[in-house]
Amino acid sequence: MSVNTTSFVLGRGWDSFGYKLEGAFQSGQTGIKKGSDDVNLDGFGIAAEVYFPAKESKWEWSGKVGMATGDTDANNFSGFAFNKNYDVGMLIFNHRLGGADFFNTNAVKPSAQNGSTLNVGNSADDESVGNAFYVAPSVNYTINERFNLRNTVVYAQLMNTLQNSVDAKKDLGLEWDIELVYKPVERVQWVNQLGLLFPGEAWKNGTANLGNDFTFGFTTKAAISF
Repeated sequence: MSVNTTSFVLGRGWDSFGYKLEGAFQSGQTGIKKGSDDVNLDGFGIAAEVYFPAKESKWEWSGKVGMATGDTDANNFSGFAFNKNYDVGMLIFNHRLGGADFFNTNAVKPSAQNGSTLNVGNSADDESVGNAFYVAPSVNYTINERFNLRNTVVYAQLMNTLQNSVDAKKDLGLEWDIELVYKPVERVQWVNQLGLLFPGEAWKNGTANLGNDFTFGFTTKAAISF
């Protein structure tokens, strides 16, 4: 296996606006052959962020948009996965969802732990952005010096449906994340987050009629910065 990655990062910030842009492009060999032909790597991902600092206002706006390829054929593996620590939504692109590998990221996810095969029901926080386009606007409201309330809406769709699927759609649906941050003292945060996922038709995978029920999750965590 031989992987070449070319990346670029751009960013600039002003008093009232800032942006960050990153792109990565992979090429090389997977080390796998289909018949006498090598299976090549050919994927890329792009992520952008914009933000509008609050300054004197209690409102702060930001947004994320990006995509990752995911098409695969007999001679090329075009799947690309973001680093799993890059979070877009609390649920989508963060935890395993659905009845199949819609994001084409099984190649980079762990398959087993402590002798058990990992799946949707027994894994956490190991999913990545892959084979998808997303847009995620966010607004943060400063209630007072100790409480912040952040709302994020994520819309996503597949770049490519699963191979051999029939009448499959690309709409992954909407996720609404609500986050309450409490700062009892400087440098200490207690974060409570509720994620509500309203799945689209893509999760059914066409005539396979897989599940796409409403999904929700709640997390609470504390953080200390130095």
